[in-house]
Amino acid sequence: MTNTTEGIPAAKKARIETNVVHEIKMDAAVAKAVELIEADEDNLNKIIDEQSEAIIKLEQEYVAKLTPIYAKRSDNIKNIPDFWSTAFQNHPVIAQLIDEQDEEVFKSLKEIRVDLVNKDISIPEGSPKVKTLNYAIHFSFGENDYFTDKEIVKSFYQFGDHIISSTVPAQISWKKDKNLIALTSPEGATTADGDDEAESTCTSFFGWFEDHDDAENDEIGEHIREDLWAHALVYYLNEDEDDDDELGEVDLEEEEVEEEETAE
Repeated sequence: MTNTTEGIPAAKKARIETNVVHEIKMDAAVAKAVELIEADEDNLNKIIDEQSEAIIKLEQEYVAKLTPIYAKRSDNIKNIPDFWSTAFQNHPVIAQLIDEQDEEVFKSLKEIRVDLVNKDISIPEGSPKVKTLNYAIHFSFGENDYFTDKEIVKSFYQFGDHIISSTVPAQISWKKDKNLIALTSPEGATTADGDDEAESTCTSFFGWFEDHDDAENDEIGEHIREDLWAHALVYYLNEDEDDDDELGEVDLEEEEVEEEETAE
């Protein structure tokens, strides 16, 4: 009878068995560690979710305090002609997005308003799905030669934890041959018909109302919400706080020199 282990040194055979056992033990240890880490991260995620909810709740508490002050400011702004068009065109980022023809429309801009109140909205065709309004930017216009809309609104919604979308309730009602999105798009492009290339290369500010590709990283919306809306007077007056600080430092240095000369 032939020995199946014939020709295999005893020491080598024992070593192979030891390695296999060691790997099994390591696999078991790794599996246990992974299980424990999963439990840890479940607990971390629960706390992170609680933190996010607490932050949103705190933000909304302050939104409730800010809203009446914003409303009062809006009433005062109505006493200043061309306030918002001036503020828009003085903003260093947004001004670069305003085409020469856009400037004519912005002369009719009467007011902007940013709604920061979170609202849960049911989705009719997908109940019980719910989307939450993160914020909405309202533009109010007077009579102009380009469109008939009195208000254009772009709203940003959140589905669940991370999916962000944006919508405009209706297309802009352009007057005949006055569609700035089409006029500032490449020759032959028809943005109104859904030409993606035209939308991405349109040079009119109003192309932003049709751009919903990356709502989560909408820089224009963020600049309006976080900066222009909050610091409107700074941009209307075209003030640069850094320049003011530097000017103050120079004046202070000059005063110190004059005082030293007087003392001598």
